[in-house]
Amino acid sequence: MTKRLVLSLLIFTTISYQEHAIGAGDELIQQPNIAFACRDCTLADAEAIAREKAPINDCDIYRNGPVASFCEAVTQEILIPVTNTKYVYKFITSTTIDSLNRPVVNLFSFPLTSDQTNLMNMFFDFYEGLQAAIQNASIHDLEMSPSPSYAMHVNGSGASDGDECESHPTKFFRGINEKRAIRSELAARVTTAMSGSTAVEFTQESLLGGGGINFGTTGAGISVSVQYFEVDQIVTRGTDFNNRLAFDVNISGDATRNNLAVFNLSLNTEFTKIDGFKYYEIFGSEVDLEGVGISNCLREYFEEESEAIPEDQMPESGGSGTYNDPFTGADAFSNTNPQDLCKYNRRVKTCSTTKEGTTCTYTQVSWLNSCGQFGNN
Repeated sequence: MTKRLVLSLLIFTTISYQEHAIGAGDELIQQPNIAFACRDCTLADAEAIAREKAPINDCDIYRNGPVASFCEAVTQEILIPVTNTKYVYKFITSTTIDSLNRPVVNLFSFPLTSDQTNLMNMFFDFYEGLQAAIQNASIHDLEMSPSPSYAMHVNGSGASDGDECESHPTKFFRGINEKRAIRSELAARVTTAMSGSTAVEFTQESLLGGGGINFGTTGAGISVSVQYFEVDQIVTRGTDFNNRLAFDVNISGDATRNNLAVFNLSLNTEFTKIDGFKYYEIFGSEVDLEGVGISNCLREYFEEESEAIPEDQMPESGGSGTYNDPFTGADAFSNTNPQDLCKYNRRVKTCSTTKEGTTCTYTQVSWLNSCGQFGNN
């Protein structure tokens, strides 16, 4: 099936099934109406979704003994709104039990009621407004202060100038306050840019399961449980291809309030770039930056946020202090001559929150710098 935006929609409308004639004389067990939105579904795709999401009928024709008994059909109305075209497929799905005690799913197509049309229009309006808000919320380099400009040094001989690193991506990883401030900054822009009758509200809490977004009109209502495509829901801080923070926008709802969506931001490690490296290329299990050009901001982050590695993981001492043969091991941390070069080995703990939850990683990092920068503690 083509890319599909999975959105569960629970619709509270009253529908008479007598007109649908699912089966003359059949007793129907009606399930709550639901809908699943996709981005570019064809009729075949929509039918496949409806069959996959058909109601479960767990009736057993032998529930009263060896003589088969009649099992009532279980029906459910399923709507498939397509965001690309704003077309809505509507099916009545009926799950019966055949003479071999097997479930059988049947689909019947029907037009939308006026209430359903209004509710689907509310959903489409919300979706369009959310897309526009996210697109307008990213922070351009020209808006950042100071404007990003990071010189690359191979041996770390330079030093950052004042608050130069305030706009560098490593700022986010400095601590919980920095994380909260940056997420809140971007979230405020999403909230401000949101248009339409459905408001959005930011939360720092994880939205792992998510709840329904409640839409309401006179005499009808809809509760929407959403899971959007990540690629369509990314907001960034910084537009430089080599230095930017990227966040997934995770949408959910508050079951107690109508016409309100809640959202949070979780780091997107695939699109986040630091000195031209992807997040997991810098914060992996082991990173050797000897001879690699990195900015002073990244080097200072390693120096200031790192900690000593266990002694049994330290490399052997040695080296002559030259670029090709820097001091290593304990010799690097005991040497105080700034004319010599030392290869430092430290480890950095980083924690990131994605939609799957919060994970922390220790990365062992090695880099070159002038000797005497700090001790191994």
